Amino acid sequence: MDLISRHYSTRTVNTIVHSTNPMRFTDGEGHAWLFLKLREDELDAKQGPDQVKDTLHIISQHCASPRWSINLDASEAFIQAALAMHAVASLMGEGKAFIERLEMMVREPISTSHQTEGTSVGGWEVVDGKTWFAGRFQNLAELIKHEDIWAVQRDGEVGGYIVALPDPQTGRIYISDLFIFPEYRHQGLGRTLLRHVLAGANNSKWQVWLTVFCSNEGAREMYLAEGFKVERQHVVMGST
Repeated sequence: MDLISRHYSTRTVNTIVHSTNPMRFTDGEGHAWLFLKLREDELDAKQGPDQVKDTLHIISQHCASPRWSINLDASEAFIQAALAMHAVASLMGEGKAFIERLEMMVREPISTSHQTEGTSVGGWEVVDGKTWFAGRFQNLAELIKHEDIWAVQRDGEVGGYIVALPDPQTGRIYISDLFIFPEYRHQGLGRTLLRHVLAGANNSKWQVWLTVFCSNEGAREMYLAEGFKVERQHVVMGST
């Protein structure tokens, strides 16, 4: 979760960090973010210790922001306790908030002799996408300072892109975004971009991490087929 919070805290200018434990900040677009990772042996929502109450209070306060998101890695008991709070339950009931379950996946580096080929398809080629991305998404141009961005291109048209945050200190890469424009889907472009990043990670012997919504069955199947394994599950809640 540390790489996820780093991605969201550095993707815009003028981010204001409110605390680091838990990680809580407001990005340059006024979106409030909260990242909570709770050890199950320390927090038991059924017992209601002071630490649980304090954490639930933080969640309740956070939901008062006009635009907010919470990434919560905790026991199912704690998740249900959070959802039962009036501040959260009322927003859910009014359709002003959502909850989605995410899977965090990891892929270990493999020998280059066993590496899956395929970093181009149907005339599409993977190119450095930083300049294009900064022009297309000016509000997120700050990303190009911290993350690698690759685009799949053919005849001057960009069909999609992948954004990856490298962490040399721990030998990890976090794929923060993989997007194919609707008119170019079902041509293998997503897999082409993914394999491009995986090839670089294999050469460096780095782990690759990503998150995927459990409801996104197509993406989940692709990641599993490319060697990813589910590390754990957590939830994201936020304003609609």
